Amino acid sequence: MMPAKHSSIVAPPRVFVLILILLLLPIAPVQAATITVNSTCSLANAITAANTDTATGGCQAGSGADTITLTANITLSAALPNIASNITIEGAGKSISGNNTYHIFHIASGPVTINNLTLTKGKARNRPDTTYADWDGGAIHAVFGSEALTINKSRFIDNFVPGAQCANGTGGAIFALGNALTIRDSVFRGNRASTSPGFYAGNATITELRRSSFTGHAHADDATTACKSYSTAVINLQHTATISNVTVSGNSATGISVFGGTTSIYHSTIVDNKNPVHGLSGGLKQTMLSSTSRGRVNLYNSIIADNLNHNCVGDEDLNVWLTANVNNLIKARIVETEENGEIVRTEVIDCNPALSGDPMLASYRGAPGYHPFWQGSPAIDVGASAHCPSTDIRGISRPHGDACDLGSYEGFISPPLAIEDDDDEDLHTADAPGTPCVYCAELIASGLRLKARNGFNSGVQFRRVDGGAIGDQSLLAAGFIDAVDVYGWVEQGVGVCFPQSGRLLFLDAAFSPRAQVPLDGYTQGGMTCADFDRPGTVLLLPGPAPIRTAPAQQATTARATPVSGCMVTTLGLLRFRDAPGGAPLRYTDPWGRQENGWLPSTVTLTALERTADWFKVDYYGTRGWVSAHHVTPQGTCA
Repeated sequence: MMPAKHSSIVAPPRVFVLILILLLLPIAPVQAATITVNSTCSLANAITAANTDTATGGCQAGSGADTITLTANITLSAALPNIASNITIEGAGKSISGNNTYHIFHIASGPVTINNLTLTKGKARNRPDTTYADWDGGAIHAVFGSEALTINKSRFIDNFVPGAQCANGTGGAIFALGNALTIRDSVFRGNRASTSPGFYAGNATITELRRSSFTGHAHADDATTACKSYSTAVINLQHTATISNVTVSGNSATGISVFGGTTSIYHSTIVDNKNPVHGLSGGLKQTMLSSTSRGRVNLYNSIIADNLNHNCVGDEDLNVWLTANVNNLIKARIVETEENGEIVRTEVIDCNPALSGDPMLASYRGAPGYHPFWQGSPAIDVGASAHCPSTDIRGISRPHGDACDLGSYEGFISPPLAIEDDDDEDLHTADAPGTPCVYCAELIASGLRLKARNGFNSGVQFRRVDGGAIGDQSLLAAGFIDAVDVYGWVEQGVGVCFPQSGRLLFLDAAFSPRAQVPLDGYTQGGMTCADFDRPGTVLLLPGPAPIRTAPAQQATTARATPVSGCMVTTLGLLRFRDAPGGAPLRYTDPWGRQENGWLPSTVTLTALERTADWFKVDYYGTRGWVSAHHVTPQGTCA
């Protein structure tokens, strides 16, 4: 018998086995990097490190989708490199200034996300060796495929595009071409360009424009009349757009223009926009660029009012371009014509609305900005529920009544019955004699403090004004924070306190044009204040606050006694103080809003302690003092 043959198979080398095992293991994803901008890592180097995945100039290497985090405000002294990779910029509440010299972000590829960042004083590039596109977008120029540009909780302020050519002067804040563009919870204010001072979406799809505001936009100083005719705060050129809970107010431009595609607008407020070219819409405008590019609009639960010269207008018939028109309130315009030597005034209603009339809007406030309703507005509780978003522009839940309110704001404010202060200089009661101040209650509710030695019914008038009323181009170019015009019986002695910090300038109405006079103001309770006795406009400008401090009020030394079972109801808008007779108490209300020492009218509070003249009360967990002379007590309050 032949012996059995042995197998000749040779065992594989150990190295080969190890390689085979490694090849069979799952591939780990590329880890994203967080690059922190600080004293050793500049923003320019951080962008380069993220683009190239290489450590650059004190910045760690990027890796995949990177996050660049700011730790301080930045003023550019040179142009930044282009963004060319997947980057998220976490602003952390900080700002980047182009110093009125440099364009801020040029985005060549993405996707790119910007969170909680202020972009200001950016100037679009205008180098002669670049294409025309580089002339556009004061703060952001984005031209790349269909990748997303997403902006959350950010602010675009005083950016601009130079140049009189219409095609080379678009997107004062943002120029987006070809992107999927999303903007949420953001503020656009005071940006300028020849044709679209807010933002320009070319063939970009605006997937979402939500809870944002546009105000104070204007054409560039060197814009031609032809360019001004296209001046629009928000332009959607070709593709679809969804706009919800947006305020477009107080722009020297048309509010929203739709040149192509279909734009759906929900619960938005488009008011007080004035295109500088006579005859064009100041509110909502539809344009037919060609037989294949025709704007279409779906409009739901929105308010359009007080725009010059039309609230809405189109190149085509209304029933063609306004493809959905559901439950909107459009205020009638007054058109004056001359017939047989007499002026005839006629009401004209645009857009065939479901509702017409005065929406009774209070002044613009907030960031993002909005117009609250005065109680009794026809826009309250009439929204069609099928098109009502779950929140308003502030993020407050909808509805607050039987149905959603129209426009971007949910809720209303009541005219206060009384406004109290210890020195009685700003005492105003509903039954006091004389000529009442029309806007005083509204201005104080917005955070201002006003004073009139003989009271608000003495014939003095205060009103907030915008850039159009100021007029001086040098002041508008420098930017201003707030402005209040004071007229009537000002000689009695009046005062204005702004809740923000800055320097004060007075435009004296005794001269034409008004003389500019620096005001020797003072700070009081964290506010910037000025007293004067001449009619004019007081402006709060960026800059150092007054050094002088007003004498603090003397606190009452009477002993406080605890009370139990006592409730008090405020008779009007009432000072909330940190002690009896003390300073105004700043606090955050239940909706996350910062309040400047005022409690609402007709609210009932639990009293904890009292003196002869003061009650200590609890307002949603914040405890402070109110005057006993301006509340109605209930229960055991002795």
